This record gives sequence, structure tokens and C-alpha cells, in this order.
Amino acid sequence: MLKGYLVYDHENAEKNTWFIETFIKTAKDFNLDVELVYTESVQEKPLPDFAVVRAISPTTNEYYEEKRVKVFNNHLTNLIANDKYRTYKLAKILKIPVMNTVTANEGAEYPFIMKSVDGHGGSGVFMVTDEKSYQHAKQQLKEKTYIKQAVCSALGKDLRVYVLGKKILAGVLRSSEKDFRSNFSLGGKATPYKVPKPCKRVIKKLYKELKFDFVGIDFIFNNGKPILNEIEDPVGCRMLYSFGGIDPIKEYIKRIERKLKKDA
Repeated sequence: MLKGYLVYDHENAEKNTWFIETFIKTAKDFNLDVELVYTESVQEKPLPDFAVVRAISPTTNEYYEEKRVKVFNNHLTNLIANDKYRTYKLAKILKIPVMNTVTANEGAEYPFIMKSVDGHGGSGVFMVTDEKSYQHAKQQLKEKTYIKQAVCSALGKDLRVYVLGKKILAGVLRSSEKDFRSNFSLGGKATPYKVPKPCKRVIKKLYKELKFDFVGIDFIFNNGKPILNEIEDPVGCRMLYSFGGIDPIKEYIKRIERKLKKDA
């Protein structure tokens, strides 16, 4: 039986006990022995056969790669996905449509969206309409690195696409009538949604560049067209389970098993 680590930081492990328990239990069905390990103790533990990193810690992914341990996702995916400005710059290089984005030191016309580069789940995101709201956002973000992004035409709506390697698992349209952020964790509604062809082309480009294993890719809408917004790693699965029919944890583990067998 191959030994694997499911890596979290302490804070997010406490928030994701169901995912952790389900992952470890399901992995046994595929003859994989998975143990929860915290980022702080990674280098103190014996090397596993593989590691599934569910922490925002590119150095952890890179550590395992340097030790020739198979890691899911790779460190480049973790690095890009957890820095919104890096995601924006990669999109520009790949000629993927994105809303115009500038750094904190650059000027931007009101209104604009202000985001911490490492925020998740709608945290650290503010609508800035004037000097007062700008100062408020800066105060809330404090020492965090942030970016300024042009406002799309369809606020309170986005498309989350769950992607397993080259395979699209599902598309979910998230919407909110009360907030310009549509995140499910903030009370937004979620419904299954057919992934449009332009989104599929973007996902294909991103996979070719990053070779991710399991991510969420988010699109917003501007003048009726889907625009890349963010890449989520680690990506939550709660929305998919609420619809039924798809078991993303099982599908992820099946992919891991296939890749381990291929490299054996």
C-alpha cells in the first residue's frame, strides 16, 4: 500500500475536517494509505510516496518535488493560483481575456475592485467607488499586497469550473442579489451550468501551461463574454456535493492512483 500525505495548515484543517476524513477514507478503497500532515511539520516527517497539498504553500509543493515525491498540485500551480497578480500576468502572456488590472502603486479610475493578491472565498475584496471607500479598503487590507481591477458589467455573478487535469468535472454558476461577490461561502446561490466553449479554450491553455491536477477556474462576465478571474488551489468541493451525481474527491483520488501507477 502506497503512503501519502494530505497536507494542510492547522487553521484550514480545522475548517475542512469533513473533506479530510472523506479523502482518507476513500483513498483506502484504492489501496492508498493517506495521513493528515501539517505544513509546519512537513520536513520532520519521513518522505511519503506522494503528497496532496491542500495548503497555500508553494514552498511545500516545491520541497516534495525536489525530493522526487509525486505532488498534487505542482508548486507552479500553487504559486500562480494563490497570487491574483501572477494569474493576471500569466493570462496576458497566454492572450487570455482578463479585466484590466494594476498594482497598488498604479492609478485606476473609479469604480474599481480592490483585492488582496492572496485572498480566498471572497475575503479581502472591496468595491471602491470614491476616495472614502478607497481609504477604507486600504485600512482593511493593512499591510497586504493588493491589486486594482476594472469592474465587469455583470456584478454578483461568476462561473466556477471544476477541472481535473484536462477533464472538466462540472460548471457552477454562482450569483448573489445582495453582494457584488457571488461566493457560495458568502451566501450566494449556485446552480449547475454548461461550460461555454470560450471557457473550455481558456482552460485548455491554462492546463498546457500549468499541468494542474485539481483546480477551480473562475470566470466573470463582461458585456456577455466570460472573462478569466481567478484560479483556485486548493479548491473546495461543497457546492458539487450539494448537487449530487459527482463525487469530486473520489474522482481526484482515481486520478492520483492512475498517475502513481503510470510512474511506478
